Amino acid sequence: MFLNGVQTPSTYSQAPYTPTFFRIGGQNGCRFWNGKVDDVRIYDIALQTDEVTALFEYESSPQDIDNDGYTTDDGDCDDENSAIYPGATELCNEVDDNCDGEIDEGIQLMFFEDVDNDGYGDPNSIIFACSIPEGYSHNNDDCNDENANINPSVQEVCNEIDDNCDDNVDENCGGCNLTISLPLCKTVYIGYSPASSTTLTPTVTGSTNAPIYAWSNGATTASITVSPSYSTIYTVSVTVGNNCMATASTLVESVDVRCGNNNNKVQICHDGTNTLCVAPSAVPDHLAHGDALGACGLQVCNPYNPAGGNQFQAPSGSPHNHVAEATEAQLVVYPNPSSREITVIITPSETLTQLEIQNSLGIMVLREKVEQNVASQKIDVSTLPPGIYFISQHGGVPVQFVKQ
Repeated sequence: MFLNGVQTPSTYSQAPYTPTFFRIGGQNGCRFWNGKVDDVRIYDIALQTDEVTALFEYESSPQDIDNDGYTTDDGDCDDENSAIYPGATELCNEVDDNCDGEIDEGIQLMFFEDVDNDGYGDPNSIIFACSIPEGYSHNNDDCNDENANINPSVQEVCNEIDDNCDDNVDENCGGCNLTISLPLCKTVYIGYSPASSTTLTPTVTGSTNAPIYAWSNGATTASITVSPSYSTIYTVSVTVGNNCMATASTLVESVDVRCGNNNNKVQICHDGTNTLCVAPSAVPDHLAHGDALGACGLQVCNPYNPAGGNQFQAPSGSPHNHVAEATEAQLVVYPNPSSREITVIITPSETLTQLEIQNSLGIMVLREKVEQNVASQKIDVSTLPPGIYFISQHGGVPVQFVKQ
């Protein structure tokens, strides 16, 4: 008899017989084995001792049941499937094929959510899976996954939207219909605080989308309130989408109405003929019965109207001349462009006026006096850097010219 593959003392019968039971232990009244036997095998041939030992060692060691070359001791995590063993190729099948403790690692595919079911996925909504789930797409080309009419396959239409997801808006639409406008000019009065500033708000038409504003003074709001110390041209650019932009400019004329020994009083034109110097507190009463800010005979773009703020049209009965009325025809500048000298055709004035030139940032760069009843004026611009400039006649409509 062999115990755990080792021969142990035992007795045996050489004669064939059919036992009714099998006992392990002593004989002649000796104590027998009282435990459990895992396996009893009876061979019809005699085995040598080393053969029995080898047989026991083979059957008691881990077996490679699926014949894939790996046992459970070797790390086979499924010894009943020959396709699963350490080092096997991992497949996208929701099974740990290579017995590394991970499932489908490194081979899952990336899919993108397609909410609007147009066949194009959202690049910001990603999952990994072995096969494409319902409601997902292989690509991430959709720029608006909530609108099935917006994707790379549609034709661009003129609607201020990037319909085909190419990062351009209304391309090949023949331009945009955006237009903006500002008052031709406004006037601020230095020395009288209620009229020392003005608000500029462009009128924007031709677009239903929110515009982006860029003013020449650096502001990016829809409106700006300005108090220039000298006449300044303000320009605003309005952009909608990527390719739609329009600009407009306005002149804000600055008139100094301070007077008195300490410049702490205000000039008033009384009854259209008499210039008075009054305290600021007295100004409202003068304006209430028809007097005007500033000296008599002053030509301004925008006479002050306390009832409605700075109005674009002069109040009825104003003693001041409105420049827009006095200069019905715009200035004419030639040659334009010019590199040395320009000639400006102007509206003759009964009083001394001046021509003002500002650059594209609204900064005054040149000022020329114009004598009474003069119809044209030559101006040397050779010292100005090349660029775009605006010229106006003392608060009148600015005219653009180019210095080469």
